[in-house]
Amino acid sequence: MGLLSIIRAQKLKDRELRVLVLGLDNAGKTTVVKYLLNDPSATSPTMGFAIDTLTREDSTIHFWDVGGQKSLRPFWGNYFEHTDVVVWVVDAASVERVQESAQELNELRDTKRLVGVRVVVVVNKVDLLPPSQRAEVVPRVEALFGDDVTTVVASAKTGENLDRVLEAILEDHYNMN
Repeated sequence: MGLLSIIRAQKLKDRELRVLVLGLDNAGKTTVVKYLLNDPSATSPTMGFAIDTLTREDSTIHFWDVGGQKSLRPFWGNYFEHTDVVVWVVDAASVERVQESAQELNELRDTKRLVGVRVVVVVNKVDLLPPSQRAEVVPRVEALFGDDVTTVVASAKTGENLDRVLEAILEDHYNMN
């Protein structure tokens, strides 16, 4: 049994999860985390990182919210160790940046540092899209990010489908038992 397997087994026993929240700047990462924590406080861009903890369904979830500015992206790799789930937040209202977002995530996945880590792609800000465009979002995102990720269309502003994000995080955790 390798060291990574031992660490994951212990974390399962302790029912702890480390969730790395990533995405481009202004995608809504911090707003997603704050909504999940039931913290309606105003958010500002994350410079560096912030750690928040949530206890839910007998599990402790540690959210590592890392800034998405271009100058911070080279440092994302420093946060991969011991990560159970990556929540990748995409700004659905910024069509021109969806491609850039997919490219960034796919480059991270190509480095093999996220092998065995579940990826949940949160297509955020759908409240800003016209209803006719909402149906097109998931197929477009899945084509860019791949079908091996869990995709959740949501709005951190309204809370729409954020419960599904939490379910996706916990589902992976409970399926590993």
